[in-house]
Amino acid sequence: MVFQQTNIFKAAPFDQADQIYTNAFRLQSQTLEQLWQQRQEHLRQKLEREWELQHPEQSYEGNALEDLGEERPNFQEQSHRAGLKALEGWAKDNQQKLRKALPLLAGWIARRGELGLVVVEGQIDPKATARQIFQEFKSPDDRGLWLWTQLDSRSLWLQAQYRDPDRQWCALVPTILYAFKSLHRVPYSRWSRKNLHWVVNKNLCDAMLSNPPEISPAELLEIREYGLKVKTGAKAGDVRKPETSYKLWGIVDPRVRELPELAQVMLAQIWCAHPQNRTKYMILDPKNWDEIPAALVDHEVFAPQDTTGAGWNAQGDFPWQPTIERKVAVNKPAVTDLPWN
Repeated sequence: MVFQQTNIFKAAPFDQADQIYTNAFRLQSQTLEQLWQQRQEHLRQKLEREWELQHPEQSYEGNALEDLGEERPNFQEQSHRAGLKALEGWAKDNQQKLRKALPLLAGWIARRGELGLVVVEGQIDPKATARQIFQEFKSPDDRGLWLWTQLDSRSLWLQAQYRDPDRQWCALVPTILYAFKSLHRVPYSRWSRKNLHWVVNKNLCDAMLSNPPEISPAELLEIREYGLKVKTGAKAGDVRKPETSYKLWGIVDPRVRELPELAQVMLAQIWCAHPQNRTKYMILDPKNWDEIPAALVDHEVFAPQDTTGAGWNAQGDFPWQPTIERKVAVNKPAVTDLPWN
């Protein structure tokens, strides 16, 4: 396969995405740190007052908080979410540019990482591989491109994810893993579950790592029908179409209600997971990432033309700080506040 030579970094302002994320991350981290420090000071004063009331003839000569041994919390996850949230406006503003960048993305990832898949004990290490693909996150462009793959809200740049041409990039497709499966035939199952979030956005990652119970097809159909039924308003009692509905509403069955939303989509076979819409590159079963489950309803089976892949001719405290990682032994990076350190 011959890849287009177009530079993906010219397709959209990924360096701008890096700056927006960085500013939002730092602001959130500093805000949470200040709030924590204020709470700590209030607690310290309270503990010392209580001690002095119990020991009226003695003065407290220590630090109550140090005596408690409380550790400073890690605000990385909350700050990371704030940074990604700030990127939603950037993605919406650059919708058309990002759509044009999509055909270049998988080829670029696979080309950069073809010799860089880091294998540890027979499985691909997501974190170490991400560092190799994105060049240790040294440049704003690399960081911005990676951050784009971390966004959950694909509707910001895609239109109808359940139909062509957008379904090949829909919310059930793990973009980085897809690049290697479609171009190098690397099964999704070869990737380690540990640190999977480095190569899969959170919503899909949560669904992939979930463990749904065994539920019969008949029960799933009942749950699906209830979840698609309009429960209030003028259209109460109507049932939404399973092939176009992106979620289930008002689920009461605890076996499904407690699952991540995309795992519910997979089990109920709605939206992109519907037999009329699904492709072999989507995650359709949390327990077997490469499996295409049998259809819940036989007459819903439909094999549309699979166009997936069509259109190709052939410093500081941030998560992307450089580290040395190799195929057999991966050095642990220094512990810092940002995800890529």
